[in-house]
Amino acid sequence: FFNNTISGLRIAYGSKNNSVINNLFYSNTRAGLSIEGQSNIYNIICSNIFFNGSNSITIYDGTNISNKIYKNLIRNNTGYGISLQDTAINIEIYNNTIINNTTGISVLSNSSAQIYNNIIMSNSGFGISNATSNSSGVSLAYNLFYTNSLGNTNNTNLFTWSNGNITGIDPFLNSS
Repeated sequence: FFNNTISGLRIAYGSKNNSVINNLFYSNTRAGLSIEGQSNIYNIICSNIFFNGSNSITIYDGTNISNKIYKNLIRNNTGYGISLQDTAINIEIYNNTIINNTTGISVLSNSSAQIYNNIIMSNSGFGISNATSNSSGVSLAYNLFYTNSLGNTNNTNLFTWSNGNITGIDPFLNSS
């Protein structure tokens, strides 16, 4: 999915139980993949590569519940690596590598998520941004944060922090 003026792929308006696996998304103007509209549930975004676009994965514009985003490589985007907006509920984001975007993960507007086991590094903004006070159901566990220019997170009081988040260790450092 490449060079699209809107989204490379759209999952929209009541879509359920879709799996997007082993795809390449690049140079898309709005988003590599968007989940948008009401009642998109139980969709899986797994083992994809997203790069050189605006935003990689965007969930917005309605109540989207229990979608999973895992084992993706997300890099070199001018916007968000992953963006949750407008009531994205119980979203699981895990085992992703999110590198060199403006913001690694953005959580907005009544969204809740479990964000764990991700490498989030070298983003020019925050690693994870929670920009609104009404998105307080966000838990972070076992993420590795490294060299995010504005910091690993903002509004840290809006996150539920679990044990195991690591900062300051380069995941690609060869120690031998």
